[in-house]
Amino acid sequence: MRANTLRSRGGWLGSALLLLPLPLPLGCTNVGGTDDGFDFSTESNGPGISGSSGSGSGTADEGSTGEATGSTGSDTGPADEGSSSSGELPPAEPCTSIDIVFVVDDSEPMAEEQARMQTAALAFVQQLAVSIPTLDAPMHVGVITTDDELFVPPGGEGCEAPYEGGNPWMLSSSSMLATELSCALSVGVMGSPNERPMDMLIGSLADENLQPGGPHFGFLREDALLVVVLVTNEEDELEDDTAWGSAGDPPAWVEAMAGRKGGWVNDVVVLSLLGTPKPNACPDFQWDGTEGAQVSPRLIEFTESFPQGAVGDICQPEYDSFLLGVVPGVTAACAGYIPP
Repeated sequence: MRANTLRSRGGWLGSALLLLPLPLPLGCTNVGGTDDGFDFSTESNGPGISGSSGSGSGTADEGSTGEATGSTGSDTGPADEGSSSSGELPPAEPCTSIDIVFVVDDSEPMAEEQARMQTAALAFVQQLAVSIPTLDAPMHVGVITTDDELFVPPGGEGCEAPYEGGNPWMLSSSSMLATELSCALSVGVMGSPNERPMDMLIGSLADENLQPGGPHFGFLREDALLVVVLVTNEEDELEDDTAWGSAGDPPAWVEAMAGRKGGWVNDVVVLSLLGTPKPNACPDFQWDGTEGAQVSPRLIEFTESFPQGAVGDICQPEYDSFLLGVVPGVTAACAGYIPP
């Protein structure tokens, strides 16, 4: 099996808040198309390159401010120009929409964190809509949990009506978006204690779910930036004794996500609210299994491997500051979008 190649475009990362350039060796081969113009295959049609992701050296130092921080460095650009004999990168074409996946931990004790996300999510989506002038189609917004890769459907009291548009995901243009988002993000705390956010995220965008006849067919669009918002209070690490946790490691997760966008890491933005190293807003003891949050170096590394990735402190008392603060980074990613 040929390995995916990760690709990056330098020179357009304009957000002072979220400059998190990728310390990876990068490749630059194209991905072929299907009948609808998008190849959902995770394999490259060109030669793979080897390389490992450097761990993001920056940490989220928010206290209770909600500001994202991270490491900075130089964007090395593609290491393998692949289809371009001249070595030139293909031109950027600003994205015309955004596909957003919220990944929400539905295990105990996540009730307070879910409530904070419910409060902040609508303003985040609305701010993206007014901040990016090239958007000419509604954003797609789907919610999954850390133990289910399928989008959360309408359900529960006051949430029985289908999403406007008739899909298992929401549209930013929906007249009921506030209600729909609030309902979708109310995932509860009865989920499996075996949180596997990366397995669920990668599975949600796997071929079988995205291809015709799949439950998520039509969600991921060729001209749309992919944005992932992850909120979990525990690390995702495969445990030897219990076999709990997601398979793989941060470089493999990055490769899988970039593969959904033709191999371009720049076309994916990951925004994560996680347990971060001190100083933070967690209790002094950091995490006791019920309060605070477990420091998550693997999920931090995954997040910061994307040029506009950002990590926030899940223990902060509100998430509005973090999500609104990262909008310039999403805007920059959209402006430098390279179609798959």
